This record gives sequence, structure tokens and C-alpha cells, in this order.
Amino acid sequence: MSYKNVVIVGYPKSGTTWLTRLTAELIGCPVEGHWGRPDHDDSAIEGQERTSEYRCYKSHHSLEELDRASEKSIHSVLYIVRDPRQIIVSGSYFFDPARSEWVDQYLVERVLGRIPGAENLYKSVFRSRSYRKRRVLEALLYGDSRLTWADLPWAVHVEQYTETDHLIVRYEDLLEEPKRQCVRILDHVGLKRSGEHIESSIHRQSMDVKKRALIESGNKEKTRVMRKGSKKEWKENLTMGQVKEVEKEAEIIMSKMGYETTVV
Repeated sequence: MSYKNVVIVGYPKSGTTWLTRLTAELIGCPVEGHWGRPDHDDSAIEGQERTSEYRCYKSHHSLEELDRASEKSIHSVLYIVRDPRQIIVSGSYFFDPARSEWVDQYLVERVLGRIPGAENLYKSVFRSRSYRKRRVLEALLYGDSRLTWADLPWAVHVEQYTETDHLIVRYEDLLEEPKRQCVRILDHVGLKRSGEHIESSIHRQSMDVKKRALIESGNKEKTRVMRKGSKKEWKENLTMGQVKEVEKEAEIIMSKMGYETTVV
């Protein structure tokens, strides 16, 4: 059977997993996994019991990579965009980049790993959150192949998709007006669902409800990518210098996406 494949794309830590699950819930189809990576046990996978002619996939691919990542045809593409300042904060909780492969492989694993408490002390000092924020910030602005799916700068990744007819969904709009965004999603895919179904889908995929359901079903590991943070959390977590750096480098695309700059 040839399925109608819906691919949900986003820069890392933009809410891609959430939108993938929500879209599949709205459609009533399974989340098959990561686009073009059938052997990858992606955290978004769920709903295998749902019967549908549709399939949803999660992706972080650049536009250029998207078509060649899989031989399967694409029915619809949704792209989720998030305030880059908030991505840095969220990414600093998720990514734990090593300062160097040599240090991690030899010093940490072979030496410090044998001393009780030494490895944790090393990480708290040399891989602190301030260090992780700096690494994610630099990857977001300039690209860094050492961070998963962050080889392209955020502005380049986003701009590629804004120049297509793919549906763009802002993470912040999905938080503030979920029902309206769900109608946009369904219209783009070419489906209609009742108001009750939409509201039920939003509820089932809300952070608290979904997290509780995953824990109760023994899938606590899948909650690792789920973190609730306010949309203005970056104001308390980034320095004025970091904010200025982000806004200077990404100002054009931020403005295009409706994100106000504060210091540029």
C-alpha cells in the first residue's frame, strides 16, 4: 500500500516531536519515526495501533536533504519554527557536548571514571550549563556538525522552508492558540476533523498529559526530550551579550518570523 506521508520538520529543539505527535493524533495515524532513518528508534514513535492511509514522520533535514533522505513520496510537509533564543536555552538542557573526543574517551572514561565522583565533578565544571549554552548558541548561529542535526545555522535552515509552499507553524502560536493551528494543519494536509476531535487531540498531546501517559506505560525514556519552559525563559537565562549576538546574526529571519528583537 502506498501511504500519504506527512513529514514534520524543524530545527533541533523547536518542538518537532510535539508537532509530529499532535499531527498524527489529529489525522489518526501512526508516527513511523524519523524520515529516512527506518532503523532509528525515535522518541516520537507512537500510535502503531491506528489504522490510516496516512503516516507521520519527524525530521530535522535541511530542505536540500529532505527529498533525497528517502525513496518514499511526500504528501505534505509541515515546518515548525521557534524563537532561536529559546532554542538555546532548551538545547542547553538537552545537548551535552564534549569539549573534545580525546578528553571524553581517554581522560573521563579511562581515568576519571575509575574515581568515585570525579566524572560528575568534571562535567559540572567543564561541561556546565553555561558551557552548553555557549556551544548551542554557536551551533545555532554558525552551524556545528558535532551537535546532532545542527550542521546548518538556524537562519539558513528556517529560510529554506519559508521560501516554499510548505506550512510554517510557529511554536509560540501552537502554545497560545492550539485549536487555530490544528485547523491550519488539517487544512494543509487536506482533512477535516470535528471540534471535539481537535480539542481531544490537543489535550492528549499536551505536555503534562503526554508525559504522565508515557511514564505510566513504561516509556519514561521518551520523556527525555520533553521539557516545559516559558516562551520568554531566555530573558532569564541568556546574558545581554548573548542576546545581542543572536539578534545581530539572525535579525532578518527573526523579523520575518515575527520575533521581536530587543537590543539590535
